[in-house]
Amino acid sequence: MHSTTPVPRPGTAPADRRAVEQPQTRRSSRPFDESGATSSLELLALTPLLALLVLFVLWAGNSARAGLVADLAAEEAAVAAALCCDDAAPGADPDGSAAALRREYMAEAVLGSRPRLNDLCLAGPQPDGSAGFVTETGLSFAGAPAATGFAHGARVIEVHFDCETDGAVAPLRGLFPTLTMHGRATEVTVFADGPQLAVTPATASEGDELAFVAALNEPAADSIVLAYSTQDRTATSTTAAPMPGELDFDAVPESLGLTATIPAGDIATQMLVATHDDNVCEGDETLALIVTATGSTLTAASPSPHGVRFTTTATITDQADCPTPPSP
Repeated sequence: MHSTTPVPRPGTAPADRRAVEQPQTRRSSRPFDESGATSSLELLALTPLLALLVLFVLWAGNSARAGLVADLAAEEAAVAAALCCDDAAPGADPDGSAAALRREYMAEAVLGSRPRLNDLCLAGPQPDGSAGFVTETGLSFAGAPAATGFAHGARVIEVHFDCETDGAVAPLRGLFPTLTMHGRATEVTVFADGPQLAVTPATASEGDELAFVAALNEPAADSIVLAYSTQDRTATSTTAAPMPGELDFDAVPESLGLTATIPAGDIATQMLVATHDDNVCEGDETLALIVTATGSTLTAASPSPHGVRFTTTATITDQADCPTPPSP
């Protein structure tokens, strides 16, 4: 019999050929240590960049947090300023300047008591260029200016300040630029509708009485008491006239305590001031009447629980004592 040597099929390799090729395949994946060393060097080079990226994220996050903390602190300060400072006695703060100053102190105290705000703001909260932290505005729904009359309306208290922050990354302060965050909050107090009071200016000739009319736009449910006093302007009163014959009107000092009343259900009353004929040609002269009105149903754009106070003027005319110009 003849022995036959098997012929390998095309595309197949003998066992010994596979044995030779197999170690070559393992040899191609051997440079593991060299690749690992390269990755370690790259990671080492990237470490500072990663650290800076982490610090940047912290800086951005803390800067945004400073803005949020500033707004929350401003809201607390606005609420405190809106609720305080309306307890002055009648006539003690006619122009509201004392109440405005107390609101400023209140807002500053609230902002200063927030330690996190002072940590995030490099120099603490600072006014944003205005006169202070608080701005007060009166809004009248009826369109009557506060200087001439009183209408129901609203009071707007706004607290505003700047907070310069660098992200508060304490060990690395100064590495990143600073940002200025703006704390803003507004508190609106709406006063209920009610009777509105106005006192009209008065005019009289020398020797006649000045009659100031105080009128409500609608009857009040309770009595409205008007305490009034006078102040000299160009006209002189018994408090300033050097000679008895030179006085123009009888002074009504506040200490005298004169009052007029609008009864419940009524709408008007008068306040009278006597004038004098001094027989001197001096032209028209003026005086001021200071009125403080109290009543539980009386409202104003910026009311006080103790009353509403404002000033109106009067004119004393003097034509009779002046010589008649000659006829042309």
